Amino acid sequence: FVMSNADILIIDDEPRLCKSLEPLLSGQGWGVRSAGSGGEARKFLSRHRFDIVLVDLFLPDVSGQVLMEDILEKAPDTSIIVMTGNASVETAVNTLKKGAYDYLRKPFEPAELIRTVTNALERKLLEEENQEIRHRLDASMRDYQYLVNHSPDIIYMLDPQGRFTFVNPSIRQFTGLSPEDVIGMHYSQLIDGSREEACR
Repeated sequence: FVMSNADILIIDDEPRLCKSLEPLLSGQGWGVRSAGSGGEARKFLSRHRFDIVLVDLFLPDVSGQVLMEDILEKAPDTSIIVMTGNASVETAVNTLKKGAYDYLRKPFEPAELIRTVTNALERKLLEEENQEIRHRLDASMRDYQYLVNHSPDIIYMLDPQGRFTFVNPSIRQFTGLSPEDVIGMHYSQLIDGSREEACR
């Protein structure tokens, strides 16, 4: 499943390229904007959040690499796809190290562009789903910790040697000891101590 409502920004100073890419991408159901310079792109980016940014490495007013770093600093979840006509392999690899999702060497086939954007969106969707799962797990863990800490019953964990590695605050009500006092104690010490208290 691919995001059908994704927003894409094309940043390239070649008007013909932008005009050819816009209908190609919008034909997939994606929202598409194009900017002919870094300055124009920054105006778009200040007003709107884009899922994908296609950026040329060589722009008239700013390096595409610098622009890419600015975008990722402000919106790290943006997928950057670098477009380049004459960059070396070293330059292309460097853009990936700095956070670009992928790069396309001009001229590229329409199918290659669609495949690259689709893959970027699939990864983005997967990351968002994983983040949502992490949030739910964190919330469940907080609920669990609350229940354990506020339970009227003693809840504890022992290591293989029978020593307490965890005990909830209810231990104080039954033994007069704090959880910190009990951690590291052997369970037999606590039982013997409780019996002694009961006999007094």
